[in-house]
Amino acid sequence: MKFADIVRRHRVLHGSDPFADLVIARDRLIARLTQVLLNLRLRLRAAYLTQHMFDDQLIGVIVHAAGALRSAAATLRELEGHARLSPRESLAQVVSDLGDARFTQVVEQMSVARERGVLPPGAPRQAVLALIDLAGAMHARALRLRTGPA
Repeated sequence: MKFADIVRRHRVLHGSDPFADLVIARDRLIARLTQVLLNLRLRLRAAYLTQHMFDDQLIGVIVHAAGALRSAAATLRELEGHARLSPRESLAQVVSDLGDARFTQVVEQMSVARERGVLPPGAPRQAVLALIDLAGAMHARALRLRTGPA
């Protein structure tokens, strides 16, 4: 996923593009995507268990999850054959596709946490629980790619 993210985001400042001919095997990318989402879900659960009493610490957990979720969403959409979007737009589209209002709300809270560093009291706990479920829903969607159309 790191190389897929590099291919997606990089800019050539001088000379030839070192990633122009990079091809990542679809099955390996799917395997890595499912592994990243499962690991993220497990890390979020562990963080919730150890830090659920401390909103300020959970805000850090929420902020840290943003990059991984956005990158995973971009990779997921590309593997599904959708047009390339920015990672932030990709996550918004994946959340929209899932149709769960909790996910829409948690993505908004994630942005607020990143920009302001605070959320209302009690909100970080609910946000982390929603992120666990969002990572799980994305993981399930990624697993379907293993058997689905190329």
